[in-house]
Amino acid sequence: MLELFAKTAYAMNLDQALLKINYYIVNPIIRILFALAFIIFIWGIIEYTLNKDSADAKIKGRDHIMWGLVGLAIMTSVFFILRILTSTLGIDEVQINENTNTINVDTGEVQVQ
Repeated sequence: MLELFAKTAYAMNLDQALLKINYYIVNPIIRILFALAFIIFIWGIIEYTLNKDSADAKIKGRDHIMWGLVGLAIMTSVFFILRILTSTLGIDEVQINENTNTINVDTGEVQVQ
């Protein structure tokens, strides 16, 4: 009966550590920055269209549109670079089970758990 409540400690290998860092840190940061760039882009469009009379406001709106597009391009590039790296390393399918704190990585022939 006591064995049911005993916790098992195990060391995480490098692949699992990198996958957790990618899943819990890198991906949320990419999503937040992507959303921020999109908001700046939309704000620039609104600013550009609402201030047709003021040349300074139009320039400011145009700059927001440009920097929003630059941010979107950078975040999209980062996302695709990470996808290329994970598919090159053979880590295409990653399933993180938060209930049991395990990561299933399907590398094709071998399943690491």
